[in-house]
Amino acid sequence: GLIYSDDNAITWNSHAFVPAESLNGLYYVHDRFIGTCANGSLIFSPFGINWSDYSTTSSASLQGATYGNNTFVVVGYGGEVVTSQDDGASWQVQTSVTTNHLRSVAYGNGTFVAAGGINNDVITSPDGINWTLHAGILPIQTCYSIIFYDDVFLAIGSHGWVYSSSDGTAWSPVNVPATSTLFCGITDGPGVTMVGLNGAIIQLEPALGIGSGAGGGSSSGGCFIGTLIDVNSK
Repeated sequence: GLIYSDDNAITWNSHAFVPAESLNGLYYVHDRFIGTCANGSLIFSPFGINWSDYSTTSSASLQGATYGNNTFVVVGYGGEVVTSQDDGASWQVQTSVTTNHLRSVAYGNGTFVAAGGINNDVITSPDGINWTLHAGILPIQTCYSIIFYDDVFLAIGSHGWVYSSSDGTAWSPVNVPATSTLFCGITDGPGVTMVGLNGAIIQLEPALGIGSGAGGGSSSGGCFIGTLIDVNSK
């Protein structure tokens, strides 16, 4: 099932909807919620209450989803890339340039960026259909999430490592006060919130105009300041 909140996360409600396959991820893109599932399945909902199952021609375990350039892009294990250009009515499996797992994908600056394996590979595309492999360029042992915020891509993963890039082809470290693996990052008003093991919650805010290395560390699009929230003290 699912849980949801409609009062700014103060109270939560359960929803008994059970997708046809195991749910791997849940995203809000292009004015709707998309759930990625095993065996090439997707679930869609406009408000998070009533859900519909969608089948693609993929049989892979789908993981990450995004939207850009009038295209939905979903990535998964085995380097799978699935796209839709008709608002989700039909889906096509694209020719991928990697067989390694892809856990996350984001769109920004006219580019799709996807990653997620343990081999440091990144793939990029202008349209979600034609992809380029950038082998071994991401210095994170395992990347769990890629998001686009404040004109840069942020790659989040093992050991609390965060890296930034303007186009996905070159990455710079962002110093954050975390050593635990970070699994997920979301844009949150003026900043980014990341969560990970051992209750780690990191709030990352842009600090444009601060010299390189000041605050939270440099990035290809400016500087960021990272703050660790100790949930055990709340």
